[in-house]
Amino acid sequence: MKVTGPGGPTPPTAAEGVEEVPKGESVQATVEAQTDPVAQLARQIEAGAVTPRQAVGQLIEMAMAEPGVAGLPESTRAELRAALDALAEEDPYVAELLAQMG
Repeated sequence: MKVTGPGGPTPPTAAEGVEEVPKGESVQATVEAQTDPVAQLARQIEAGAVTPRQAVGQLIEMAMAEPGVAGLPESTRAELRAALDALAEEDPYVAELLAQMG
């Protein structure tokens, strides 16, 4: 609160304590980018903190940790893991995307 003269404290303005949304972004997009693990991973790639291949590995880990997958029998999980790993390594479309990202 700001104090001004004999009138006492003035009430806070509506904007005090509110972060400004970058121009061109909606509030929803900003919140989603802060909480969406895939968006966070994309920012890490852009910042050079992880390579695109490392990001694919992390995406596979995220998929394997999903409740619907985590509850599968171990043999099914192993088969799914092998299929995702093979896709990441052998699929020409994925390879092209990774090459484009650097």
